[in-house]
Amino acid sequence: MQRRNPAMRKKQPQKSKVSVDVEGKRYSASYFVRSGTVNVESEYGSATTHWEGPKAEFMARQLLREILHEAKSRGELRNQEP
Repeated sequence: MQRRNPAMRKKQPQKSKVSVDVEGKRYSASYFVRSGTVNVESEYGSATTHWEGPKAEFMARQLLREILHEAKSRGELRNQEP
């Protein structure tokens, strides 16, 4: 039987927050980076993309804008408070 060293366990990715302003309203989402991918989760949807750049927060904001654009096209952002 092989024992695992507790120090060798895979770390769970730490979630961070990101916000963008769309039409005068601020929307926020959480994001995390794991194995070269940026994962964004918001109340309007989620998105993932491959990213190996130094500023994952930049890409997370871009993904959040895309999520919100799609939500707006579905009519989900109309007359809603952030």
